[in-house]
Amino acid sequence: MDFQNLALKRQKRRRLWLGGSASVIVIAALATGLARLGPALPTAQRANLWIGAVQRGELTIRIPASAWRRCWRGRSPRRMVAASR
Repeated sequence: MDFQNLALKRQKRRRLWLGGSASVIVIAALATGLARLGPALPTAQRANLWIGAVQRGELTIRIPASAWRRCWRGRSPRRMVAASR
């Protein structure tokens, strides 16, 4: 038959209480920190925003000749026109 070790039992109970109270303190600190944070929404003036309908128009892309040769090397002129539209 085993005998009870009261000192070990008290030590385990003490550890349990300390761990539980430490976790409650950490959770309370995190909750307080999150509660103090303000809204994270960005602010912008309405005049700086582009609000309206999308309009179709012609898109003109101007590429210098040196860049053109680097980008389209080895491709046919027909594919160049199709890819730029």
